[in-house]
Amino acid sequence: MNDLFTAIPTAITAFTATNLDDVLILLLFFSQVNTAFQKKHIVIGQYLGFGALVLGASQFGNKYKYSKGYQLIFEYKYSG
Repeated sequence: MNDLFTAIPTAITAFTATNLDDVLILLLFFSQVNTAFQKKHIVIGQYLGFGALVLGASQFGNKYKYSKGYQLIFEYKYSG
C-alpha cells in the first residue's frame, strides 16, 4: 500500500509537467501562425502525433506481451 502512496504523487507530477510542456509548445506554435502555417496544421499535427504515440505503444505492447520480462512480472504479482 505504501507503493500506491508514492505512485500517485509521482503520476500527478508527471502528468502536470507533461501538460505544461505541451501548453508551452502549443503557445510557441500558435504564435508562429501565418498564411503558410495555419491553425489547422497545428491541430492536425496534434492528432497525428497522438495517434502515432498510441499506435506505437500498442504495437510495442503487442510485440512484447509474452516476453520473459512480462512473465516474471506476472508471476511476481500473482504468485500468492
